Amino acid sequence: MCRTRMYTSLCSDEYNAETLRMIDEDPECQIIVATIAFSNGINAKSILDSISLGFSSTRDIVVQEKGRAGRAEGSLARGVVLVQPATIAAAKKQRQVAAPPAIPSNTAAPKKITSKKNQRKPSAPMAPEKASILVEEIWYIAFFNRHYSNPP
Repeated sequence: MCRTRMYTSLCSDEYNAETLRMIDEDPECQIIVATIAFSNGINAKSILDSISLGFSSTRDIVVQEKGRAGRAEGSLARGVVLVQPATIAAAKKQRQVAAPPAIPSNTAAPKKITSKKNQRKPSAPMAPEKASILVEEIWYIAFFNRHYSNPP
């Protein structure tokens, strides 16, 4: 009985081939821990759940990754993405539509004193499409249907 397997470049080719065989043929094999490369070119029809740690750079890549689950006709599958709270906070900050409060013209803004030692380099802005799905709180399927113009 083998409930969990790894599939990475660190494993031997023979081990990875056996893992691929087990995905579709061994009902005891339930969990595959893999790198993102696993989602490229693998056609394992019995995968029902795809769980990723971190959100890819674009919404389309996430859809492609999650599309590896549920390939067997009639199967119900899930795609789950685990995202750090800081990533969601950054997405919300980017998506804010409220303008910052105006400073009266006769008042100078106070200068913020920072030391170079504690300054962080600004991170690259998040892709708007990525931010839009990360701030969605309820209707993920409807969100994707609107994005891809799927019929209701």
